[in-house]
Amino acid sequence: MKFLIMNNFEISIEIEQILKGKYEIEYVNDNQAYGGDKQCIIGVICNGFFRYNDIKDFPNLKFIQLLSMGMDQIDLEYCKKHFITVKNAGDTYAIPIAEYVVGALLTLFRGIHLHLHHQKEKQWIKIRQLQELNEQKAMILGTGNIGREIAKRLKAFNVYVCGYNQSGKKVDYFDQVIHQDLYEHLSHYDIVVCTLPLTDKTNQMINDDFFTHCKNGIVFVNVSRGQLVDELSLIRNMKQGKVDKAILDVYEQEPLNPESELYTFKHCILSPHNSYVSAGNYQRLKAIIANNIRSIV
Repeated sequence: MKFLIMNNFEISIEIEQILKGKYEIEYVNDNQAYGGDKQCIIGVICNGFFRYNDIKDFPNLKFIQLLSMGMDQIDLEYCKKHFITVKNAGDTYAIPIAEYVVGALLTLFRGIHLHLHHQKEKQWIKIRQLQELNEQKAMILGTGNIGREIAKRLKAFNVYVCGYNQSGKKVDYFDQVIHQDLYEHLSHYDIVVCTLPLTDKTNQMINDDFFTHCKNGIVFVNVSRGQLVDELSLIRNMKQGKVDKAILDVYEQEPLNPESELYTFKHCILSPHNSYVSAGNYQRLKAIIANNIRSIV
């Protein structure tokens, strides 16, 4: 039996030793159809492999280790019915994403993006209308690893943080956690951060109706999946001033169309799905994968 591993992921000696003697290891291209014997594949370490390969063609598959936080590229219902264990990257990317969010918020609140523009133009312009994070109120949609790390850092700036999840169960670093009546709470918050996974329920949940219930002039942040946001609705609400500032790392269509109106807003930070990148990721990811594989072999 074989373990398939995407060829741009270098496994650790620890992972190799766990698999050695039990399974053959084959390195494959993550973004193309697999041409080998699918009958003998028992495990896959990948990212987008099952966007190009039908999971139903692997009858003996028992384990999938994703290198991403998101799991929307996998048919989880099929895996559940066929007893296939699926693991994601755990908290690997939570720290860099949280640092990105706080850094971007500080950039917009303290006008750093404007100073950088003036610096490039060799202009000496003081900016008088600036804000501070202190005593702002933030709603974080999703209280998992990423949401929790964001909340942890915002608390250091004396921000009141409310979390939204499916259970309402208390989570560290959140002042409050809700699980229902989201729209009734939105009007109390200055900052809205989206970290929810993409599901049928969350798809396009950030829309005109959502923004209608927000207070005027919010800062909107999305570091989850672009499909959670109706982009045209976001653009409309930015034009109308309902959304004063935006921080976006993900988009409905990637790469973002160069003609997108999102590029035209002065107080909008756009990054190319890059918030998760960090030199510290690899060591965290290797440790998580080793523990996950050890539990199933």
